[in-house]
Amino acid sequence: KSSPNRISTTKYSLLSWLPKSLWEQFRRVANVYFLLISILMLIGEYAPTLWQTPLDPYSTVVTLLFVLLVTSIKEGMEDLQRAKSDRFENNKEVTVISFSDDGSIKETVVQSQFISPGDIIKLSGHMAAPVDLIIILTSMHSDGNKCYIETANIDGETNLKLREAPAMLMDCLGDRISAGIPVPEIFKGSIECQQPNKNIHTFIGTLHLDSSSEAIPLSAENLILRSCLFSNTDWGYGIAVYTGQETKIQMNNRHAASKMSTLEGYLNMAIIIIFWSQCILVSISVISIYIMGFNKFDSKLPYVYPNGEGSGSVLPLWLEQWIVFFLLYNNFIPISLYVTIELVNVGQASLIASDLLMYQEDLDVPCAVKSSNLVQELGQVSNIFSDKTGTLTKNEMKLVKFIIEGRMYDVAVNAVPVGQSPILTSTHKNVSDSSFNSSNDLKVESISNCEDNKNGSLKSGGLISSPHEKMNERLMDFLRCLTTCHTVVREKSGEYRAESPDELALVEGVAGYRCGLRERSTKEMNIELCGQLKTYEIFAVNPFNADRKRMSILVRDTQGPSDEYLVLCKGADNIMLPLCSSVVNDPHQLEEINQSLMDLANLGLRTLIVAQKKLTEAEAQKWLRTFREASVSTTNREENIANAGAQLETDLTLVGITAIEDCLQDEVPEVIADLAKAGIVLWMLTGDKVETAINIARSCNLLLSNTVLSIMTKVKNSTEFGTRMREEYDKLVATGGNNNALVIDGPSLAHFDDKDQELRVIFIKIGQLCRSVVACRLTPTQKRELVALVKKETKPRAITLSIGDGANDVSMILEADVGVGIYGKEGRQAANNADFAIGEFKFLRRLLLVHGRWNYIRQSRVFLYSMHKNMVITLTLFWFSYFDAVSGTSLYESWIYTSFNFALGLPIIFYGILDRDLSESYVLSNPKTYITGQRNVYLRPASLAMWIVNAIEYAVVICLIFYYVSKQTFMYDGLYVSGTTVFTGLVMALQAKVAFLHHQWAYPQIVSMCISVFCLLIYYLIISSSTDDYWYVGFFTMGQGIFWYYGMFSVPLIAVFIDVLGYCFYLFFKPTPEMVFREMEHQDVFCDPYQQLTCLRTSGDSSESHREKLGPQQSSSVDMATLHAENVDYIVPKSSENYSPSTPPRGGGNNIV
Repeated sequence: KSSPNRISTTKYSLLSWLPKSLWEQFRRVANVYFLLISILMLIGEYAPTLWQTPLDPYSTVVTLLFVLLVTSIKEGMEDLQRAKSDRFENNKEVTVISFSDDGSIKETVVQSQFISPGDIIKLSGHMAAPVDLIIILTSMHSDGNKCYIETANIDGETNLKLREAPAMLMDCLGDRISAGIPVPEIFKGSIECQQPNKNIHTFIGTLHLDSSSEAIPLSAENLILRSCLFSNTDWGYGIAVYTGQETKIQMNNRHAASKMSTLEGYLNMAIIIIFWSQCILVSISVISIYIMGFNKFDSKLPYVYPNGEGSGSVLPLWLEQWIVFFLLYNNFIPISLYVTIELVNVGQASLIASDLLMYQEDLDVPCAVKSSNLVQELGQVSNIFSDKTGTLTKNEMKLVKFIIEGRMYDVAVNAVPVGQSPILTSTHKNVSDSSFNSSNDLKVESISNCEDNKNGSLKSGGLISSPHEKMNERLMDFLRCLTTCHTVVREKSGEYRAESPDELALVEGVAGYRCGLRERSTKEMNIELCGQLKTYEIFAVNPFNADRKRMSILVRDTQGPSDEYLVLCKGADNIMLPLCSSVVNDPHQLEEINQSLMDLANLGLRTLIVAQKKLTEAEAQKWLRTFREASVSTTNREENIANAGAQLETDLTLVGITAIEDCLQDEVPEVIADLAKAGIVLWMLTGDKVETAINIARSCNLLLSNTVLSIMTKVKNSTEFGTRMREEYDKLVATGGNNNALVIDGPSLAHFDDKDQELRVIFIKIGQLCRSVVACRLTPTQKRELVALVKKETKPRAITLSIGDGANDVSMILEADVGVGIYGKEGRQAANNADFAIGEFKFLRRLLLVHGRWNYIRQSRVFLYSMHKNMVITLTLFWFSYFDAVSGTSLYESWIYTSFNFALGLPIIFYGILDRDLSESYVLSNPKTYITGQRNVYLRPASLAMWIVNAIEYAVVICLIFYYVSKQTFMYDGLYVSGTTVFTGLVMALQAKVAFLHHQWAYPQIVSMCISVFCLLIYYLIISSSTDDYWYVGFFTMGQGIFWYYGMFSVPLIAVFIDVLGYCFYLFFKPTPEMVFREMEHQDVFCDPYQQLTCLRTSGDSSESHREKLGPQQSSSVDMATLHAENVDYIVPKSSENYSPSTPPRGGGNNIV
């Protein structure tokens, strides 16, 4: 039974919100860990016969609950917004009609959520369809009973689409339909259809009316989907088929599988490593009890339990103390880590979305961030997979040339609107004086306008004269085909709407010859053909799709012979040429046509073959019977219709070839050049011909003038594919592959044996050795498979990015580590399914080189710092355990200990959102700086080891100083007074470390640090007034000079001095490229990099040449610690012969050479 029409996009209900949210949060390892810690503490508190907890359990429980509650409330607020949107949709008013016993219409206004399958819905105005419905009757009942819809809410396409009532409905009940009045006879019956499914482009069903014995077939042309806008039609009536969650749009509203960023992978791995490190630390503490002899007393730990009562635990000493130390060191894993990372992600995503330099004014769209957890992944991309049409090009098609009978013609520049007088001029010049038949260059002529004269010949500015009767006939056939063979709709305003830019370009392209569509219905179209008004009766349309790659239409000229039918067809050359019998049987003509296609492709133009054939009435009627049988079939209808269309599209006569130009988008060559300098390999994946793709690749700097092409096309079998791949690989290895590019086509790639592991590795190595890869004639599946191959097989692992604008790019966008969609003219399917959406390809440069690099560095340091600070506080407790006879006593009061992550949370969050190590102008002018993220400089094992050593140093320095200077405080003033002083020094030292990390300062960062320090002091006073164990301790401690002198100032400065020493060591002895970049910017020597700078290579094999040899994936494995001064590409002023490093220009992690 179908569900009601109520929709819900929420994740939770009022009852399921809390338990479901908590369940999702406990899928995170850290939350499970702290739940375990809380349970162990509570057991120690209320069952001391097992063990005694060293900390107040509620300090951890409250903190855990706070973190869980904050995340749950955040998710609940987001879900509440979805619930409000659902409520608005469900409460929309809809008019439902019914019939009384006497057949009169009864209209009832109901809320959308109460519509059921079988209800008759009235559509009017510019309203959105509330359900998936079959259109039965419209205000255009006398013109094919059709209507127009907009599908922008589904696929982003704004052009009008035609929908019509079932054609056989007019045959069965034509008199009732013609009246245009809803009557019971055309609505009462039943509908058989497919089970609800998510395919929005197909529908198969059958309508059985009580008033007719014939079964009426239903197709996707009769179905209006939910959310489609009923447009350019006054009113319409339809029958609800799918409702609620069973509508096609709702079934497609499923979240794509979430992508895990590299940082999240490190985070999960780090938590596991830290957990085992904690276990090791705990074991060392327990073993120390036995080594130091504290287990030899008559009772357990008599210095802790002086009355000889012992702890009372039934567990052995080693097990009891192991649990005690495990609880004491629980802060080794930062409880606030996930929250910190999420807040930084949200902040960085907000900055990207609000960047006005990535705002597309024409479309009124900013950069949209849909996966905030991937913002740092933008800084590590090594391979970009890009579509061509609409991504690198504007997808603004224009018919610029066509070929008829071997002659190439330029299209008139100044188009003449249909219905106006032509301008009979010829402004184009021949670009070649040799004829098509005698040379590879084509004869280029120009046609300004044409008209029929009395004898039927065409005139055109004197270039085509009346003697060429055959030529004139072919030209007329060509123009007629372009004017009629399409699905273009002309609105009431006169504007054309097309389903694809190619169709629109062809129809608008012939307007200069007084050819165009005037009016169209489902059964006929009125056109203007070279100034003459003509009406063609439409019998069938076989639409274009990705499998057929062609479309055809069967028509008859109402003013011509009644027994002459025309089949007009256009499509891709590799599909159409085998269907043209005259070409197939004439090898010489086929060779000439292929040469013509190659000449056009070399100009970077997209080509289509135009063909036709004539049928007698008997032949046409015979085929129409086959077509109708296929249309009413209840099984395999789509396949049957396609087969029927294929039967019609045979033995065609070639009429001409069209050439469409698609200009590059703004700044595409510059962007690709910068991405190449950044060490990114760009793969262009397209469905165009090889020659067209190569030409576009050259024009956009993907291929340079001196690039050596390794071409893998026309492969016939898998054996040949493997042999040629190995040969190409050997050539690239021999030559070094510094400036090579691979060109491969889809038919050849189909012979790639995916199970041959050796061949997979060779293919990846070829990609690494090439500066770019051009793949042509690819299907969407092949695009996805290529992305998957590079993502999985590249060692070390490649970070892949796919970018496209059409529905055929969605699969590769979902497959890549990062998916970027462009708001395109073919719809917004790509943008809707992407992790990031932008208005133009040029914004990709800023998204990667600026935001991506910044975010990688920020997030890496936030992650490392979060681990570092918790490691430091845990180690201070570890060292202190040897001052308290390894008893497991905490130096810090429980609630003070719990505040550690909160006291240090705000500054690092603002650092992660706002810090910039280099200015955007410097980064954009020097794309090589992107190598920082590609080589994963900050998260390599060597970097992690340095942070661990630094944490140990911090803990040792803080412990040695405080445990010495506060010895008297510990003896006379108490444990928590001394502990508060140590805790304050620890927090302030780590605050100083955050300050040292900064490369620039802004008010939010300064204010966040001041707020953190001020709130910590206030927190001391609050806890001092509200807990028994810590009563008045805060007031007393803050009155001591040691607290201010050592805790607030001296120890933090001494601790951070460790970072200064380490920084200076690398600065003067082992400078990293990041240090060089910052110093060069500080010296202001990159204002004009082409005039003021000279690139001095101090080694025969520079890092750049090394990277070009290895490819970005291999070069990313180079240890940055080995990248010393002798093999770094230094960029210095021409006048600075005795250049030396200056002092750091900014606070903190400032590097230079």
